[in-house]
Amino acid sequence: MTKADLIQDPTSWLAILRGEKHTVGQGYFITSRPPDEALESAAQWEDRFFHTGLSNWPNEFHNFQDRCGVELLTQFISRRLSDAFTDSLPSIKVKINERLREVKQRLSELPELPHNVEHEVKSSLLRFYSEVKDGIKDNTFLSEWNTLNKQFQACLLKMKPTCLVKDDDPPPVIDVSLSDDDTSSNTMADTPTNRKRTRPSDSAIRATPSKRSRAGAGAVDMSPIKPENDWPRAMQSMRATPVPASVPNEDKSPFREFYNLGRQGLSITSIRQEIQRCQTPGMPPDVIPQNVYDPLIQKAIKNWHPALETYRQHTMALYQDVIYRALETSMSSFIRRSIYATSREHLGSFIANAAQLQAAKLTDLYWAEMEGMFVTDEENYTRYKEQEELVLRRARNMNRLRVAGFAWDVQNGNTEEDKAKQNEFIRKHLPRLGDDPYSAEIKVAAVVRGYYIAAAMHFMRSVAISMNANLLKPIARRSLDLFLDEKLQISEAGRDDSIYASLMEEDDTIAVQRTQLRREKNKLEQAIDSINQLEISGGGARRPFYRGALASDTVDEDSVMGDEA
Repeated sequence: MTKADLIQDPTSWLAILRGEKHTVGQGYFITSRPPDEALESAAQWEDRFFHTGLSNWPNEFHNFQDRCGVELLTQFISRRLSDAFTDSLPSIKVKINERLREVKQRLSELPELPHNVEHEVKSSLLRFYSEVKDGIKDNTFLSEWNTLNKQFQACLLKMKPTCLVKDDDPPPVIDVSLSDDDTSSNTMADTPTNRKRTRPSDSAIRATPSKRSRAGAGAVDMSPIKPENDWPRAMQSMRATPVPASVPNEDKSPFREFYNLGRQGLSITSIRQEIQRCQTPGMPPDVIPQNVYDPLIQKAIKNWHPALETYRQHTMALYQDVIYRALETSMSSFIRRSIYATSREHLGSFIANAAQLQAAKLTDLYWAEMEGMFVTDEENYTRYKEQEELVLRRARNMNRLRVAGFAWDVQNGNTEEDKAKQNEFIRKHLPRLGDDPYSAEIKVAAVVRGYYIAAAMHFMRSVAISMNANLLKPIARRSLDLFLDEKLQISEAGRDDSIYASLMEEDDTIAVQRTQLRREKNKLEQAIDSINQLEISGGGARRPFYRGALASDTVDEDSVMGDEA
């Protein structure tokens, strides 16, 4: 209650002081401000007013002298706060200690700058360069890349253009003037196909197959039928360049989507149209123009482009993984330092440049193959071509016999018994059909497919050699070392010692966090010291604690920064 010097009726004030009216939890105090005097003299004024018996302060307030004056009010509040604080000391101390442990843990995760930054930078880079070289030579990387190479090669071979050997010509007229053994075959029994067929003409009967076979025995392929998917085994038996019969991890091959790109890439009818288009006036009909082959080969090789790009991307992914893993391993303790982030950024540029350069080299190899036929390994090319002609003629002969109505009771299985029946069937009945009108087209298809295999094997080898020579080998020749040293500006030609310090610095966020944590740690330690002193003194001297350790936001900058290098 204020302005005690102006009181007129003390009755209501006394009732309030006794707690009879307007009660509150801590009771009431009475104050008086000196009229027309400075605030600094308030204590002396109140002391004279309340305690030296001034005439205007009634004697009825004598029992409440301990509640009169600002100074007594201040002492009362201080005691109440001190008691409350003393009761709260244990829980406050626990919370401060918990927070102090958290701050120390976070500071431990932000290691200090090394004493010799130049040594640390050079050592970490040397470890990195060594890790990369070892990674490129590591069996894990080489095994994965070797598997990728085999999968790519298998993909190219699986994209070999298949050939549709069926023609659009009407069924042939069958020559039935054969030996008794042949005509007695029950293959020409009363079948639906034979019932609809007209009787062969006399001219066809006069042209006996025995005469045709003697005149041109080479035109009739009496070899057993062999499915096309057996061609690798057949070529190996001819001692051509080995072709893998199996693919590592084929079910996980990244090239599976390209396997069918060569399906029906050729047909004997389209080959005939191409031959007719390329023939010039006066050219004999049995001569195949040279310019027939290149368009057919280019059409097949064109399918390599998406598979080649997939191969390049997967190789670069393996290459990038080796480099980045080496960086993380060699600079594991500096991941928060500038050297790690800066090196990773420059390495990204190095890898991107290498990928761009290699893409250009592989594209050159691809377009070189697209130029057309160019044979250097004549021996293997000839064997591939002959083997493909064997496969194509067998498929063609089987198709002709089926169209003519002979193959309705022949099994298409691959067992030895099935093959024996097929061989016997072809031997007996193929001569009835005469010469194949698409024999020349079969030869062209064999050339295209045989050359495709030779080109695919050569192309795969060239691609792998290019990758090894231009991507992997330069690592051993210190191309990466020289690149990164130059980008980090620490090459011997123009060394600046301050560069090493900057590379060991942390980013601004980390530095700010460390400073803030150090300040908080100092405050918490001061608070713990104050609490310990209070506990020792029995709870006295509270005010310095409030106005110091807990309330102060001022931190000695020298003490905060004193631990930094």
